[in-house]
Amino acid sequence: MENRLILDGEPTLPEASPDTEALRQEVEKILAAGWSTVAIDNALFGPGGLFSRAAPSREEWQSPARSELFRETRWRITRLHFKALGLPPF
Repeated sequence: MENRLILDGEPTLPEASPDTEALRQEVEKILAAGWSTVAIDNALFGPGGLFSRAAPSREEWQSPARSELFRETRWRITRLHFKALGLPPF
């Protein structure tokens, strides 16, 4: 059993796939779920998050971590954090 915080109304995360387009679709579903910025960040980048599950070993993780999708998603989450804090976009 995986130990992770389940938030009220949080849908089950889809299984991660190494396919970039499938990952992109899963990222969009998570972003559209209406969760808090912290919950979205954890769902995507936390230890049990989408990108971690897409690449369970360190060697596999280095590939998605360097991917355009990973960088683009990280950027989007950073902007969401700024917005949630009431800071101007950069």
